[in-house]
Parts: sequence; structure tokens; C-alpha cells
Amino acid sequence: MTPEETMLYKNLPPLFNINQGFFMEPDEDLHQLKMCDEHPGYCNWVEKPGSKHPQSIPFAKHQVPIEAERRMEQFLKDIMPQLADRPLVHARICWCADTQDRMFLITYHPRHPSLVIASGDCGTGYKHITSIGKFISDCMEGTLEERFAKFWRWRPEKFTEFWGKDPLDRFGADDRIMDLPKSDVEGWTNIKNDNQVF
Repeated sequence: MTPEETMLYKNLPPLFNINQGFFMEPDEDLHQLKMCDEHPGYCNWVEKPGSKHPQSIPFAKHQVPIEAERRMEQFLKDIMPQLADRPLVHARICWCADTQDRMFLITYHPRHPSLVIASGDCGTGYKHITSIGKFISDCMEGTLEERFAKFWRWRPEKFTEFWGKDPLDRFGADDRIMDLPKSDVEGWTNIKNDNQVF
């Protein structure tokens, strides 16, 4: 984006389309608009010896599948056509750790009493980024309010044995979780000089 466009969209509230994705206000230093390709997610299913269920194992890749790039380009054309000719300059897969009930998990591990787990995603966790640290700190110090401790406790009774292919009411991209090895048919983007760390 140009510096003028960056200022034009400054203080833009997140624009969310449940089937396509969302935008956030542009970065004033980099002049880039952050956007997300909304869908139930990518997994990298790997068979685990001794387990009857596969696990999704994240891996480092500084690009995204071409199919995701196409969806983002279409989203930009639909929502902000004046910016639709701009190239992607940075792309990453966001490895989320959704819980089946889409609530955070902020609690001590039941078998490892010195380990606090602060995890779980719900698809809208980013809006808590300015406040979640306080709750994690409160948990570590034993001062987390009871109402939050109740919601964010260790709760295996809430989860089925294997739910890894359940889209959890997330939409977009045919409303399905996509297995990366099977989605990699068309290949990956090739964004040059994409070495930014966020």
C-alpha cells in the first residue's frame, strides 16, 4: 500500500466475512494490510505409532498453498477491489490449536503441577490479545477469578475421543478441514524476499 492508502485505512475496524476471511487495519510502518483466508483450517495429519488416531503436526513453511492465495485474491476483489491488483508480500499458515468447545484452556496441567497451559483457539482469539496475558498471569499466581477458572479449566469430559475433522462451525473453503499433504496438489506460493517475522 502507499503511505496515503495506509493513512486512509488507519483505524479500520476488522472487516469479517464468515465465508471468506477478515482484514485488519494496515501496519503503518510496513504499509501492509493484514488479511486472513477464513476456513476451518489446514492440518498436517501424521500417523502416530501406537495411536489409533493421527495427529496434526505443524511445520515451518514461509509460504501458503496456492489455493489459499486464490481465495485471498478473490476476497480482496470482492471487498476492496481498489486494492485487488496488489501482490501478496508476506504469507504464513496460522497453526491454531482449537479446543472442541472453542474456549480457551488456561489452567495447570493435572499431571504436571508446575506447568501452566495457556492454549486453545476459537477463531476469534485475536480480539483478546490486549488482555489475555493478565488472565494467564493470574492463573500462574493463583488469583484467577473463579468464573474464568471454571470456563478455562482442564475439561476432558467436554471432548470426544477424536474430533480432528470437525470444522467446529467454521466456514469457508467448502466448510471442511483440509489435509495439507492432500491439498498440496497445485503447490505453494513463491513470494520473493518474504523473510519478515511477526
